[in-house]
Amino acid sequence: MPQRPSYPRHLTREFFQQLIEYLGGEPAVAPAVDNWRKFCRRYPSLIPAAVEYLVTETEGNPADVIYQLCRNCGLPVDQALEAIQRVQVGDPANAIYRLCRYCRLPLDQAFEAIQRVRVGNPAYAIYHLCCNCGLPVDQAFEAIQRVQVGDPADVIYRLCRNCGLPLDQALEAIQRVQVGDPADAIYQLCCDCGLPLDQAFEAIQRVQVGDPAYAIYQLCRDCGLPPDQAFEAIQRVQVGDPAYAIYQLYCDRGLPAEQALEAISRAQVGDPAYAIYRICRESGLPLDQAFEAIQRVQVGDPADAIFLLCRECRLPRAQAFAAIQQAQIGDPAKAIYRLCCSCGLPLDQAFEAIQRVQVGDLAEAIHGLWWDCEFPVIPALRALLRASSPIQEEYLRDMSQHLGSAGEWLALADKMLQTSGRP
Repeated sequence: MPQRPSYPRHLTREFFQQLIEYLGGEPAVAPAVDNWRKFCRRYPSLIPAAVEYLVTETEGNPADVIYQLCRNCGLPVDQALEAIQRVQVGDPANAIYRLCRYCRLPLDQAFEAIQRVRVGNPAYAIYHLCCNCGLPVDQAFEAIQRVQVGDPADVIYRLCRNCGLPLDQALEAIQRVQVGDPADAIYQLCCDCGLPLDQAFEAIQRVQVGDPAYAIYQLCRDCGLPPDQAFEAIQRVQVGDPAYAIYQLYCDRGLPAEQALEAISRAQVGDPAYAIYRICRESGLPLDQAFEAIQRVQVGDPADAIFLLCRECRLPRAQAFAAIQQAQIGDPAKAIYRLCCSCGLPLDQAFEAIQRVQVGDLAEAIHGLWWDCEFPVIPALRALLRASSPIQEEYLRDMSQHLGSAGEWLALADKMLQTSGRP
């Protein structure tokens, strides 16, 4: 039986040829099929099987393709709706909204179906039903408050700004949201909807998800919050990336570099090493001081910051390489790969060091050495098989597409796997 093709980022003739074979059709010779309209005209009997293929796809946004088949290729709207409701990836709620707006799916059916979606951003789809399809704002508001994925707080702010939802109702609801970035929504209420600054500041400080530190910085930048109050509050934040917000206070609000560096070095969440690198690059903070501070960081990705110090701030490559190999958090393998690509680290040294790394995505770094630095494929493939990565198979497939038939290379991978001692 033909192998199931992976859905590509960009549609090609080769993909449709493989899909037609997989679905049991006879591939077209000329003119070749290279888009869904041609596919539907040439193979109307394969449309149901193609829809089923899309429903079971595990990457990308197959629901949007099914919507396009309905709008442009004659797939009945009831069949499109039934299929989209079974999709488990991407943003099926948005596809259902578009069926309502452009393909005459009844509003009540669309609204009911969107409320059952558990992936993507159903709150936005409900908001668009309110804006463009006549869904009453009170119904939309009630439904959005029940959404547990995406960014419902931002949608509630938009209902307030654009659809007449009262400000007090919006603020109260946003403060109850436990997903997305409610702090940013509160900041937007202050900017656009007349929420008093003191109320916004107080509410943002209670937020426990998203990036409240950045929202506090924005209140300082755009709404008149005094910098000293913002700085004090940001240092108490325990979620998001307060270090980057402190860096922004240094850039825009005149916070002294020494004060910023001291506060950033104490951050326990986010990526303080990156903020330290930015201060070094932009303020004249001594390189040795920045390097020493980054090496003490216990969160984020200090290895990447050290690589950036090497590339942008003239940290000696040998020093950077030695420090990156000692990193126990973040993605040191990727930093070593980037040292090889951008800073002249010898390829064999990079490959040897990456294989010793115990954290991060080794598979991505090994694939990068092969793709960008022309590392020999056989040792790269052997190392790739030993690496643990959620997309290891995708890297193997990519190598096979460029170097031979997928079957031959995957067979070689299986053989290497059996002889590598890996269970």
